[in-house]
Formats: sequence, C-alpha cells, structure tokens
Amino acid sequence: MLTKDSFQKMNEAALRKEVLLPLLRAMGYNDVYEYHGGSGEQGKDIVCWKADDVGSRENLALVVKATQMTGKAKVDKGSAGEVQTQIRQCFGKSFIDPVSGQEQVVHRVWMVSNQKISKEAINAIESGVADPHLTRNVRYIDGDRLWEYVETYLPLSRWHYVEEVRKRVTALDSHYEPQITIAENQISVTLIEKFPGAAEEKPITVEIEWVFPTTEDADKFRTSYQKLVETGEPFSVPAEFIGKFDMPDFAKTLLGVSDLQMQSLQILPIHVSRKIAIRIDLLCDDGDTFVLDYVLLQFQHGGTKAVTLTNEEQHIPFRVKLDASLETQSINLSITAQDTPFNAVQYLDLLRFQTCFSKNAQIRIINLENGIPLFEMHQQGGTIEPPEAKLVEIISRLSVIQRATKISIMILERNITRGEERAIAEIYQIVTQGYMEEEWNGCAIVLQPDLASIEGIVNIFGDDKEGLLGLEGEETRRIFDVDIPLGRVRSIIHSAKLESLMELQQRYEELKSNIASDIASIKLQFVPGQDSKIQKQYLDWLH
Repeated sequence: MLTKDSFQKMNEAALRKEVLLPLLRAMGYNDVYEYHGGSGEQGKDIVCWKADDVGSRENLALVVKATQMTGKAKVDKGSAGEVQTQIRQCFGKSFIDPVSGQEQVVHRVWMVSNQKISKEAINAIESGVADPHLTRNVRYIDGDRLWEYVETYLPLSRWHYVEEVRKRVTALDSHYEPQITIAENQISVTLIEKFPGAAEEKPITVEIEWVFPTTEDADKFRTSYQKLVETGEPFSVPAEFIGKFDMPDFAKTLLGVSDLQMQSLQILPIHVSRKIAIRIDLLCDDGDTFVLDYVLLQFQHGGTKAVTLTNEEQHIPFRVKLDASLETQSINLSITAQDTPFNAVQYLDLLRFQTCFSKNAQIRIINLENGIPLFEMHQQGGTIEPPEAKLVEIISRLSVIQRATKISIMILERNITRGEERAIAEIYQIVTQGYMEEEWNGCAIVLQPDLASIEGIVNIFGDDKEGLLGLEGEETRRIFDVDIPLGRVRSIIHSAKLESLMELQQRYEELKSNIASDIASIKLQFVPGQDSKIQKQYLDWLH
C-alpha cells in the first residue's frame, strides 16, 4: 500500500510513473505524457494540458525531482542551478503534442518534488531564471503539498487495491496485462496486449451458452447482435438469458476474479483506445468563417457497416459526433452545444458557430496528425436562425474583456440590461484603448496640511478660481456580480473648484502665524467648474 513514508522514498522514475501520471489524469488534465528521457525533452519531465477559465488551452510542463532541493547555483543533480536550466528550457522550447502532432508552447510550469523545497532554493531558482514573466507562471509543489493532492484525488484505499493487483500479475502472463484506471469512485480493470499482435497469437476465448425463454426473445437478441456487428451499437443481455459463461483461468487471474456471478452482460464492440485530433472549418459563401481548431474524437462504437466517433471526454463547449457509413462512404456530422453555463469566450464561439451554420457554407474536417482533409461537404443554410447582431456585439466585447483580464465572466440566463451594456462598453474601451472620458460630479480629498501644500492649493483655487486637479488611485468595476480590477488610474480634471476654500485659508493662516503646531487632517471638497469632464488614463492598459 502507498504510504507517505514509501511515497517520500520513491525515486524520480517511480514518482513520475506511479504517482504523477495517474494524479494529473485524476485532476482532469488531458493527454498526460511522460517526456523524460526523450529526444525532445528540453527540461520537461511530463507535459499535459487543460482548458483554462476563459476556455483556451493551457499547456503545463512538470519538472520532477525526488531529492531535497538545495540553493546551490551550480548545475548539480537536485540543485537550484539544474532546475533553473530546466525551467528556462520548458518555456523556451516548444514540444510536439503526442495526440495531435501539433507544436505547442508551455504556459505554466510546476516544479514538483516528494521532498522539501526550501525557501532558499526557490529564491535561488527565481533569481537564476531572472525573468518576472516566467517566474510568475512557475508553481512549487513540495512533498507535503503533493501528498495532500494524492490523498484528495487518489484515495489510498484504491492505491492498496492497485498495488495488490500489480504485485499479483507481474510476469504472470506473456501476452496480456491489466490496465488499471482510477476515476472518481470507480476502479476499472481492462486486459490489454503486451505487444501488437498478442491477441492474435493468444486469443481470449469466452464460452457462452444462451437460453431464451421464447422465440421472440431470441429474435430480439439476434437483431441486437446483428446491429452490434454492423454498427458497433452495444446491448445488454439479462442474466436469465445466460446459461453458461466462462473464460480462461489466466484471464480471470489477470482481472482479479475467481468466480463470475452474472447479473447482466453488456456486449460491446472491440475497444479502440486511439484518439483522432481533427479541426473543423466552416467556410461560409459570404466569406465568414468559424473554426473548431482542436476536436479530440474517440471511437465510441463501430462495426462492418458504420463507425461512430465522439469527443464526449473533451472539455469544450461543443459536442461533436461523427457517424461514418462504410457502405455508402458518407459521413454525418453533428455539432451541438453543451447544456452547461458558458463564459464569455465560450458563448462567443457558440454565437459565431450559430451564425455560420445559418448560412450556406463549406464544411471541412482536417486530420491534425497529417493535415489531410478527411471529409468535405457543402451545407445549405437556413436550418437555424442567426443570433441577434446586438447580442453578438455585446458578447464579443465581453470576450475581449475576459481574455484581457483573465477573469472568467459567466453569461447569465437572462437579458442583459442597458446599464450592463454601458458598463461593458466602458470596460471594453478601457482594456483596448487605456483611457476614458466621463462626467465628473466632484470628489473629496483628505489632506495632511503643511504650509507649502496649503499655500499651493490656495494659489491655484483661491478667489473662487477654477484649476487643474490631478488624482491617482486604483479602480475596480463590476459586471454580472464579477469584480474586474482595472489597476492604476491617473485622473485629470481641467476645471475644478474648491468648495471648502474658507476652511483651508483659515488653516493656512494658523500655520503661517504658528498658532497651531499640530493640526489634524482636513477634508477638501472639490466640485466641477464650467467643464464637468474627467479624463482617465488606465496605466496598465495604455498602448
């Protein structure tokens, strides 16, 4: 059984294979692949990816160590110098996605160890990397934190079962081995070939005897079985139809069962684990386009006449189903939206897809592994209505805001109010242009008075004069109950008047004549003069 003690004693190879690969899959990462030792490693021990909060693909690389991290700058095993080099390589060198074959860049890096990572080591690593943009995207996960993840995502009772199965079947059979998958509350064990062609050399023969109470039951079974052969569509057989079910002893041992008690039997097509990465292009006759640039299709079922592929395991807003007829050499493509809440980026994709699908368009499916078109057809539009242009404009602006601020903005299931429209338009202008001009109604400023500052204010605003007022601060705005921080703001009011001038002049005279040596702060109230406009510069968004 995996214990914290045995976990801490793992070497680097065991830590990668036995802990991190299943852990990342359980955490929802896609295409988890061990890069360590490969020709294109370039500092990356493991790579994977997940959709981020704004719906974009975020690639993660892991730098894995099984030794206590030191702060040594020298590039020794387990030193800060070695990790510095690996982190720079992770960000500096792209990698080839093992599924799609596409070149990918690393967005984030985890430095992971089953040992302690000291503050001195982290400081040494970050000073050696010497790039704030990179260090902001590096996360350090030491043994204690990693063990917490193991306990959360890989309950130890399941580990005990997995370890027992592994020990029992090591070198037990020359042709098959169990593939053990831990997901949510289930452990699945599947027999897989140890090498290509193993099943042909040593097939697993299952002996089944069917018992059908009536001719009608037998006919239904025959029809379902024929459908399985032709299309791969699975079906279930009740226990009362099964007179006998037996398989070879070696298969029972590998699966970890001794006596089979059937409640029902589900008959499935041959499982094909390979995935196909495709891109779907919609090229409208009027020049408009929409692209689903990464769809990961997996074999669902298939037979002698038809094959069905879906992307049900992929976390994107669209469900894609591809039914291919082997008889007619035709393909039926179905694209539907998930019945889940969308953020602004995802909802914009949905609206753009709806727009293109309402028009005459060429649909093209490209195999991303080799760039070869798999399928092409022309679709006549008019089957669905296009979305309202005003809604598309609003969601487009929200999408820009979401991508710029990296804050997920969920679209509410109600109409957007006029006030929300104005707020969206203003924030859109801020993040795209960096400035805003609006009406100003006045403001209050608390001043710690000294003779020089009061004298300066009196000279500018005395005798009811209008003057230039400059302010600096931080600003946050709100959309749909989501706070959008806009950072530093420099505000300029060209025509401001001081309402509390008499109080300020009185304090000025007191200070000047040394009547009061310790005067508390005073509140100055400014109001608009002839021009009530305020110009704001958002320093984080100026181009």
